[in-house]
Amino acid sequence: MYSKTYADDELFEYLRKAREKLGKIPTEAEYDSLDGFPNVRTIIRRFWSWNQALRKCFKLHKKYSNNFKYTDEEVILKLKEFAKRKGKTPTSRDLVFQEDMPSLGVYEGRWGCWNNALKAAGLEPNYKIEYTKLDLKNKLIAISKDKERTPMIKDLKSPCVATYQERFGSWNNALRYSGFKPNKVKTDRTDEELLNECSKIIDEFGVINADVLGLKQGNPTMSLIRDRFGSINNLYLLLNKKRECVVCGFNLMLDAHHLNGKKNNKKGELIWLCSNHHRLLHYKNNTIEILKTQHREFINKLIKENEVLNGTM
Repeated sequence: MYSKTYADDELFEYLRKAREKLGKIPTEAEYDSLDGFPNVRTIIRRFWSWNQALRKCFKLHKKYSNNFKYTDEEVILKLKEFAKRKGKTPTSRDLVFQEDMPSLGVYEGRWGCWNNALKAAGLEPNYKIEYTKLDLKNKLIAISKDKERTPMIKDLKSPCVATYQERFGSWNNALRYSGFKPNKVKTDRTDEELLNECSKIIDEFGVINADVLGLKQGNPTMSLIRDRFGSINNLYLLLNKKRECVVCGFNLMLDAHHLNGKKNNKKGELIWLCSNHHRLLHYKNNTIEILKTQHREFINKLIKENEVLNGTM
């Protein structure tokens, strides 16, 4: 059967038409429901993932690859409108329970911290703590002692990475000033090299996440993996490896659970759990076996109820 070959620009034009038709950037399912458009699999095969296609088409921020509901311009416009409604510069706490606003994570993910997002919107930051170089150095040393390795950007809570970049010129300069050797990440790996490296890491530890990747200098970063393949799920699909909750088999919104302590990242000590079962496991004295039994009972109950409704019993 004849299958039309589309140029990248043609696919981008269809994505823009879908956005115009829906009034927002389409999700994979929303695009797939439209008639007269190239198949969604055509786009995914071309750009490795749906998110990669959206990022390239709509010039979305690289650091925030998993939320394409808003472009940077739309996010800033919403912040300006929110400030106008409030009659003052909003604080990050003002975003709580605001269903019509992007989350705080969207602003921090794209601009490094809330105050930088306010500046991008032309608003005056609420306050700014002045950290000396010595203050920041001591914070990095404390992180290093806790993590038992060179600090990474993902370890930061407060202040954000933008503070280090403003004070030292770059994150790596901050590390050097504090007596650490910057983490070197090889970014010129081919896709095949990156896949092989990730496969070895998964075989060694059972899972791949930020904690595991941070154990060794030179390991690829989560951002590099997501930038190259779109998501961790896509990585597992390309490697033909299983990534699902060991209790229910769900393969989205997964957490890596440490079986014997947070810092134990040895092979066999990490398993995948969906976010629901991860929380349940830490509730009271639940075990994996208890959760599996509860899940089987729940499924059996649903099956029986369905049989009663359909009159098949």
